[in-house]
Amino acid sequence: MDIFKVKSLEELKNLGKFRELVTKFKEATGNDKKVNLRSWQALYEAICDYQQSKKSKTLKGKKVENSPYFLSKETEIIFYLMELDGEIRVKKLGLTKSHYNNKKKATKWRNDIAKLIHPDKCTHPMAAEATSKLNSIYKEMVGNEE
Repeated sequence: MDIFKVKSLEELKNLGKFRELVTKFKEATGNDKKVNLRSWQALYEAICDYQQSKKSKTLKGKKVENSPYFLSKETEIIFYLMELDGEIRVKKLGLTKSHYNNKKKATKWRNDIAKLIHPDKCTHPMAAEATSKLNSIYKEMVGNEE
């Protein structure tokens, strides 16, 4: 089985030895940097993040490539925030379990989106509401620590 098709930590552990899988992950992703993969959980989260990054478009890009439905990345994200909920919204916004476990990662996620949809930068009529919704989701993610 391919390490990028695992759906659970247990599946990953059954694939082989930890060090071999870390090497396989780094080779497959072209990741020569020193990534902190010192546990099964860290490796699994890195794989999930990689899978998600391959599925979703970057939030930093302004234009939505290959999308006949949205005029811009801003309108796409505002739609996801305002019209979707639950698991589908989480998926469309590119959230993973690691966002809920890592405040720094959650903050980066929120800031990347806020740069696109904040009413100071975005002229969409629902930009203010969407920014408020984004902040609400973020507060839920970090457990209202702010």
